[in-house]
Amino acid sequence: HLPNMLSTAFGVNFLYNDRIFTSYLAFFVLGLYIGKSYDAFCAVLRKNFAPLAAFFGVLFLFTGYASVLAFSGRALVPYMNLLHFVYSLYAILFLFALALRVPEGIFEKVPLLRKIDGASYHIYLYHVLCLYAVDFLLKRLGIVAALPAFLLRFGITASVVPALCIFYLSLKKKVTKSTSK
Repeated sequence: HLPNMLSTAFGVNFLYNDRIFTSYLAFFVLGLYIGKSYDAFCAVLRKNFAPLAAFFGVLFLFTGYASVLAFSGRALVPYMNLLHFVYSLYAILFLFALALRVPEGIFEKVPLLRKIDGASYHIYLYHVLCLYAVDFLLKRLGIVAALPAFLLRFGITASVVPALCIFYLSLKKKVTKSTSK
């Protein structure tokens, strides 16, 4: 595991060291594999939505509970990073399966959804920066309780990042359009 090797070799530990790219290389490889049989993969997700949703719900609750225990210091939760990895994998599968259930034409009917869809890649890229900023803010404000910290992280990130990304893309479109004339 690369973060442990870096820590051993250089004596350096940093916040979120489990987010180093190689830790999530499996997602990239899985994406390549799925891409080869995309239609079959979508069919499997559609067919198995109910068990996937149920399993994800249980995993969501368990991971949330384990996270509160671990991050509040009330208990040592072995394999927390592995649990987070499995949770992330199933969250992606569940959200993808959920997206497959969105009715045709909904994005044309709901402009906000179309804008979020158009900004989704930017949201994916920049949500982490917002989480760092919120963590900094939480430390400055002395908020250490797990539940309020989680709710603030989620609330701020889920509202600020999409809004800023949509604003950036609309501004970029206007500037690009005006300079191309």
